[in-house]
Amino acid sequence: MSDPEDPALPITAPRPPAASPLAPPNYPRAPEPWLQLAGSYMSVGDRVRALLTLSFALYYTRSHPKVIAMMEEMGLRRVPVLPVLDRNHFANILLGKARHRLLGPKRIR
Repeated sequence: MSDPEDPALPITAPRPPAASPLAPPNYPRAPEPWLQLAGSYMSVGDRVRALLTLSFALYYTRSHPKVIAMMEEMGLRRVPVLPVLDRNHFANILLGKARHRLLGPKRIR
């Protein structure tokens, strides 16, 4: 048997539950870091990542008004009316304009 005081044995401390890989990530709850990150994505022209960042921000900040305002400022696109056709197809353009007249702009919440 080996001696517990043997320096050759590695000492491993138990990990606290928060350090577990299954614990939820500790993302910020304040809107400012999310807004700055989305703004930096927009400044380099990456609209997709900016919208993805803002959608995470809506979840983690519990729909903060500043986040909603930035998303409304950026604007969101609906799925094309006829997804099998290209977004620029004349049928999608005409039907999309009719849908916009009926439903109005896309809502964030």
